[in-house]
Amino acid sequence: MSNSGDNSHPSGAHSLDEILSQPQCWSAILEDLQQDKKLHSVAKRSRATEWLFIGCGSSYYVALSAAAAMERLTGLRSRALPASEILLYPDVVSPGAGNCVPVLISRSGQTSEVVAAAEALETRGIPTLAITCASGQPLEEFASETILLSRADEKSTVMTRSFSSMLLTLQALAAVIVGDAGFLDSLSFMSQAVDPLLRSLPETLRAFVSGRDFDDYVYLGQGPFYGLAREGALKVTEMSASYAQSFHT
Repeated sequence: MSNSGDNSHPSGAHSLDEILSQPQCWSAILEDLQQDKKLHSVAKRSRATEWLFIGCGSSYYVALSAAAAMERLTGLRSRALPASEILLYPDVVSPGAGNCVPVLISRSGQTSEVVAAAEALETRGIPTLAITCASGQPLEEFASETILLSRADEKSTVMTRSFSSMLLTLQALAAVIVGDAGFLDSLSFMSQAVDPLLRSLPETLRAFVSGRDFDDYVYLGQGPFYGLAREGALKVTEMSASYAQSFHT
């Protein structure tokens, strides 16, 4: 599925290219973050005792996994909420929560509910951190600080490398907060380890589905993997109009 309007590419070509480019994208993003010290500056200025990750759709699933990873790595209380909760039930963020950092997640920086949540939090004087893949968008206007991952932006309608790149960045932020150099090193090594696996994956999957007719796809996950299960089911639905479900294991 693609929204590029480029008829020279077969259906799904952009998505496949973006999926396969993930290891290179991760390496480039980690290098950029290391050079500009963005994560270190965010961690240094933040005295957070609680992190609140906010998004819609796929970005909410990033939030679920990021919250679980943040709490596990740092021991700090971490939650994930759909952006509409901030708008309809604003008391979910304590009015005087000076030690709570809301993290607003949107690939495009234009997601209407996320932008509205950012504006509402700004009005209440609560500093926020945005993470996005597109510059110069409304989300930046209302966020106190923005982590921009322009290398992860996509031509496809569905999120693939933007999802994994934003999650990777938030995991790296958690590691920086507690000074876990070993975990940061493992994120860097992951790019090298995953690249050859991804290259052979399309043929492996084609062989697996050949001659089989599946009626239902079920994704299972616990803890930091539950958000990934939700996202996996959504991707199958979005990209192939197949029926898919997600559950805790």
